Amino acid sequence: MAGEFHTDKAIVVASDYTSHSVMSATPVETVKSVLSRMGATVEEGLPKDVYLMLLHDEFCEDQTRILHMLSGDMLHFLVQVWDNEEMFMDDLHWNYMEYLQIFGLLTYRRGNPVTKEPNKIYVIEEMKDRFYFLLKSKKSRGTMKMYDEWEKIIIGMMYVYGFMKTDTLYEQFLKISSSVVSYEEFLMFLKGRCALWSFGNILQDVHQKNQYFQYHGVKNPDLLMMYLRERADLDYKKFSRKELIELCETGGINNGWPGLGELAGLLFNDVRMNYYEVNVTVRSFVERVQNGEEAETLEKELESIHFSSRERAEEAATFLNRFSENIPVFELKGYSRKEYRGLFHEKQLKKKQNLFTIIPGGKE
Repeated sequence: MAGEFHTDKAIVVASDYTSHSVMSATPVETVKSVLSRMGATVEEGLPKDVYLMLLHDEFCEDQTRILHMLSGDMLHFLVQVWDNEEMFMDDLHWNYMEYLQIFGLLTYRRGNPVTKEPNKIYVIEEMKDRFYFLLKSKKSRGTMKMYDEWEKIIIGMMYVYGFMKTDTLYEQFLKISSSVVSYEEFLMFLKGRCALWSFGNILQDVHQKNQYFQYHGVKNPDLLMMYLRERADLDYKKFSRKELIELCETGGINNGWPGLGELAGLLFNDVRMNYYEVNVTVRSFVERVQNGEEAETLEKELESIHFSSRERAEEAATFLNRFSENIPVFELKGYSRKEYRGLFHEKQLKKKQNLFTIIPGGKE
């Protein structure tokens, strides 16, 4: 393959690069952000080399840190690179390379179809020597699997809750995962896990000193916090481990939600949208409902979609209304509007049943 360019392939090259030289390609603000997520104290105004050295030391000091920061799939890819002379590459693998380069584990150079220069991945020998046998061990594979499940549970939870205090998220996580983990370790995982960097933000309440985790799909965290405080007596809806993992794996969409599958089917079969277009459209509707928009507002969006007939357009509106009633809403702590009305009705009934109490004593 030497001297040939293939879009979906890369040759693996032994290199003399040091991890420090590879890490230096990362912008200094990114390095400082990663250090902060790892719990390191970062002073402002220091030379970039100081931050790079600190990042290298923090990452390498505890060998197991690599297991909870990088996903099992990413680490499996890393070991494959170390074990092979040629790699199949898709967009996901190139995305992995971006993260692996931050920590000085690998670096790369994209090829050129004009000059026929191939894609190249450069192995950093010092990092291979440090981590290779750790990642190949049976114990590490078990730890990777556990951390991957933690990641999926957290992402699944945030798809339905949107915004939550980190200590509350921790309590919910313990109930669902049946894991034995300290709050400090959980928080370190939450901040350090690479897959969660692009999924959500850690927020700090400077007045009450609380920390929150916010999913990027939340449009107005300040307004959402106000609603959550108003419903402080409402418990978060319980979801099973299986439900949350499935939500993570399907990008936060449950095809079992009433109306959702039917609307997607109309867009695909009647409007002739392709799979990607259907997914983007449905995902947009789901997020807007979860952020509190009413079905009447969303119906106006359907007017710009060209259905084959008026009847099909009316069907689409019916399906939209149905799933807007049946999917988790952030401000309702994961309950759907229909479920919340049921809870409210049940609460009112209990109040009516307890209007009077029997006073003991009196004439017998």
